[in-house]
Amino acid sequence: MKKDKYIGKTLNRLTVLSVHDVIITTAESGRINRTKRYLCSCSCGKETIVRQSSLGTGDVKSCGCARTDSNISRVIDIAGQVFSKLTAISFVGNGSWLCKCSCGTETVVKSSHLKNGNTKSCGCIQREYAKEMMLDKHRSRRESLGLPQDRPIASEKKLERLRIRELSPAILKRDNYTCCLCSQIGRELHVHHIIPWSVDESLRFCKENLVTLCAGCHRTVHNNNFHSDPNAELSILIQGYVLFIQENPDYFEEKAWAARIGPTP
Repeated sequence: MKKDKYIGKTLNRLTVLSVHDVIITTAESGRINRTKRYLCSCSCGKETIVRQSSLGTGDVKSCGCARTDSNISRVIDIAGQVFSKLTAISFVGNGSWLCKCSCGTETVVKSSHLKNGNTKSCGCIQREYAKEMMLDKHRSRRESLGLPQDRPIASEKKLERLRIRELSPAILKRDNYTCCLCSQIGRELHVHHIIPWSVDESLRFCKENLVTLCAGCHRTVHNNNFHSDPNAELSILIQGYVLFIQENPDYFEEKAWAARIGPTP
């Protein structure tokens, strides 16, 4: 059997190991063409399959690493250079560099973005800017409320939430620890704002705007978004409760309520 002339030869970076397969095609003229493909080992250690014609002409010289090496050789070395908050460490391919930000975070950035200044950090500059904008917003808010600037920025919200937590036991007791929608007594009960917290600040701590709901009804009320659907069944129930409150303001006086329902748990 005649030995294949390519097997065992090294052509450029490729060493031919064996015949991988033979592709048979039929031309329009009826002529049958047979094209060999060889399994080759590249000097970089990878294996690749190459057509016989490409081996013979030298069109394919490697598994692709020669092109990569050529591209790398043309890369301008910027290792150690500082671009704003980023220091280039090493080239990672595809025109990108591994960089270390002054905040300690490592990130991969295109060299073109480093050079033209489009990327100046790992993202910490944007985060710091957004944080400062939010701080300025809250400082303005605190100033408008006459609150001191040296306190924690979110303290007014925390204080408001604390006020609700302090008010909740009185609402639960007033409603006899009973859900106003399903009449469930005890278990997991929440204090719900009839007019939402975000809609009217003046009603956030108004007892007439607070009602006891069990956890299930509370989820249902919010999931159904009853505030925007006046025809919803839940909306009708809540609106009925609101009307009752408006027509019976003394109902929420502790003595009047106690006389109405008797001793509470």
